Amino acid sequence: ICEKAEALQNLTNWEETAKKLIKLQEEWKSTKYSQQEKSNKLWKRFKEACDNFFKSRKNHFKALEKEKNKLIDQLKDFTNSKDTEKNLKFLEKISNKWNKIGYIAKNTKKIDDKFYALINLKYQNTGISKDKLEKERYKNKISSLQGNKKAINDEKKILKDKIELLKKDINQYENNISFLATNKGSIK
Repeated sequence: ICEKAEALQNLTNWEETAKKLIKLQEEWKSTKYSQQEKSNKLWKRFKEACDNFFKSRKNHFKALEKEKNKLIDQLKDFTNSKDTEKNLKFLEKISNKWNKIGYIAKNTKKIDDKFYALINLKYQNTGISKDKLEKERYKNKISSLQGNKKAINDEKKILKDKIELLKKDINQYENNISFLATNKGSIK
């Protein structure tokens, strides 16, 4: 188990490697202990390998979070010029940088929400048409979902609920139309 953990400690495929190490930790808990001295030595090796990986992962995500905060600051400082195309190019550039960083972790949802609210406001202030503004907002919403399985599932549920509601409305309208059509002669 120690050797497996040590082989994993320097990998940067954060999510997959973390799952493997957690499995190894569970496996460690279920193994029988050997002599006290040997067991302590092995435990220290195993713990060190796990700690190295999780510390590196934490530092990696902190660095990405810092990058995201810098982009938010740049966006806050941005003021629209009279050149709409220039404004749009800047906002697109910031958006692309943000998307390149991608989804970090559950605890950065507040940062993501802050960014998307701010960039949508900046797009709104460019004076672009409503259609183009809606497209940009939709692209931003899609970008905010990337890599976040829970958010994707939540969005799916919202869309399914909307579809069901529309189906119910359609059925109600069809019933009303058929009722009115059959009673057309009785209305004077």
